[in-house]
Amino acid sequence: MIAPKIPAHELELQIQRARAAVENQPDNHSYQVLNRQLWGRFVRDGNIKDARECLQRLGASPLPNLDEFNPRVTQFRPELTEDERRWARWQPWLLASGYNLYRRFDPTWIPPWIASGKSPQLYADYPNIMPKHVMPAIRTGDEKMVWLKLCPLEDIEVAAHIYFASEPQRSDPRNHCCRILDIVLTPLIIDGQRQCLIVLPMLRDVTRPAPRTLGELLQCILQLAEGLSFMHEHNFAHRDIHVRNVMMDASQLIPDGWNPWMVNSTYPDKSDGPVRKIRALSRSKVDVQYFYIDFGLSVKFPDAQPRGTMTGTGGLNRNVPELSDIIPYDPFPVDIYMFGDMLRDLSTVRKLHWRNHVPGN
Repeated sequence: MIAPKIPAHELELQIQRARAAVENQPDNHSYQVLNRQLWGRFVRDGNIKDARECLQRLGASPLPNLDEFNPRVTQFRPELTEDERRWARWQPWLLASGYNLYRRFDPTWIPPWIASGKSPQLYADYPNIMPKHVMPAIRTGDEKMVWLKLCPLEDIEVAAHIYFASEPQRSDPRNHCCRILDIVLTPLIIDGQRQCLIVLPMLRDVTRPAPRTLGELLQCILQLAEGLSFMHEHNFAHRDIHVRNVMMDASQLIPDGWNPWMVNSTYPDKSDGPVRKIRALSRSKVDVQYFYIDFGLSVKFPDAQPRGTMTGTGGLNRNVPELSDIIPYDPFPVDIYMFGDMLRDLSTVRKLHWRNHVPGN
């Protein structure tokens, strides 16, 4: 469901025609067309009503039928893990939806190490372990790298991303919540819940490479502190603040890109192409923006007073004293405690880098 880049007046006419088509013939194609136009207007204007209508219609749309696409992907692929085979089955459908998975998931791809006899670890398409619900992809419209994240259509993660991508939130410079780019309904239903793919920009771990100077570390901390304050101002508690849940836009820092599986290496144009070390510039000389990700545990209260309390011990940081599955706690001070722990982790990473840094390298 890629947002179309067309003049505003033409988009309005297309939405009107798409609504009429859904009324006259409510099939999968007419739903897809209307959803695509609504999302396009949301991306353009940031009107949350368009995004919410889009979600509502996705909840009522027919699920994608994989049988309409290339059946060859159902064959056994011994080089893939069990979780990866689902992505391989989805590859032709995702390509038709505007997202191309990496070579490893192409039904015609043959692992180059079979012919060469070399170690698979020498090749860019031999991946490291990656969470089964997350997959890198290339957006075919502009060849940009993105993340595809699988989650329930009605999950707080989707609602949070849409809220912070809406106006006036998205135009506020204090907003450091990762911007959702697209949402795609999948054929999958888990525990009675429709699953979708949220499309997110290809961000990068804030510690790879680590900040080299105190000034670079301070810029990271200030942006993330500003972002946390912004979320709390909008009555959102993140509830899972951790160094692994903050990322950076490294598009200027690492201008040649990187391999999503081997993040310190580039991704070659061919399967048997050479794997090269990334070229990283200085954070002090380029613009680096920092963002919060992973809103699966977040909660939004309607007003600042009263905000209410929560229970639950999920998340990456289990060391917060207030966390309990029984005794309710205020999630906003817990966010601040987690933020402090994250600062300690960031400072430790920078100190380790400085200790191991060889001048001139």
